Amino acid sequence: MQIIETSRFIAHIRPVKSREEADAFVAEIKAKFRDATHNVSAMIIGNSGQIQWSSDDGEPQ
Repeated sequence: MQIIETSRFIAHIRPVKSREEADAFVAEIKAKFRDATHNVSAMIIGNSGQIQWSSDDGEPQ
């Protein structure tokens, strides 16, 4: 966990083999931290990174 100004940044990581597993993990984290202002997520799946996706969840630039 890292604190910058009044924000807390908590990271979670889990190896997955499919987009469905990744989506389930993101949903699990969002449910666990449903009071968070933003739940930023990213994934790279496949031996050659065939699936790459990220979301800033509306985080300001």
